[in-house]
Amino acid sequence: MKKADRRNIFLIEDHQEAYYIWKKHSILKSTLVHFDAHLDFGFQEIKDVPLILREARTLSELRTQLEKAVLFQRKRFDPEKLTHLGNYIYPAMRDGIVDAFYWVLPGGRGEFRKSLDTIREILRDLRREDPFAPEIPLLVRPGTVETRLYGKPFHVCCLDSLPLFKEPVLLDIDTDFFVVDSIRHADAAGPVVLREPWIETGDFVLKVREKILQPRLTTIAYSVNCGFTPMVQTTLGDRLALELGGEDRICGTV
Repeated sequence: MKKADRRNIFLIEDHQEAYYIWKKHSILKSTLVHFDAHLDFGFQEIKDVPLILREARTLSELRTQLEKAVLFQRKRFDPEKLTHLGNYIYPAMRDGIVDAFYWVLPGGRGEFRKSLDTIREILRDLRREDPFAPEIPLLVRPGTVETRLYGKPFHVCCLDSLPLFKEPVLLDIDTDFFVVDSIRHADAAGPVVLREPWIETGDFVLKVREKILQPRLTTIAYSVNCGFTPMVQTTLGDRLALELGGEDRICGTV
């Protein structure tokens, strides 16, 4: 990967802002490469009527979803509040922004192998809600798990097993990727301030440049306010952006 265009690197605090950046730039049918200790995909409970008709799997589910939609409209809730840092990739896939999804987990191949039970559990829970749940079993290979999510190709892998992308992709990074060494520990209780990077940003950038030749847009979430990245590691995002862009300052704005 050549140096990323600094105008296309966006530093954000709350990760759902990435979705609005993609919308603002009219991104469609793109591959998303998501470096994060968390999946950030979740099915939203409230949907508009056309989407309910498209996604409802049973008559009971159809009725329940329509009742929720009516209540939502009567209470005049803000639809944008449905999208948050834990589910913003769902509307990105729903809206056609993301056409293929790679979730890159922290840790190497050995940690990935230890995390397989956790990965299977996450995917099992998603399939229960997925209106387009695949009937095929998971394809498990060393360092990767392949399936479909919301009708689109979905890959779980580690940095070492990430394939080569020659086409432009969306590069999406949460700095908690650097301070959480395993998804098995992603939600563990304990002092966040004690988290230390398991990989240096320089080493990360070198590996990413070998895998991703053309980042279309790069979004980097600090994730400090939500308690995933320690305050003392706030500069991780800035250092990462500088190393990816090779510039002394970053100009991307939301």
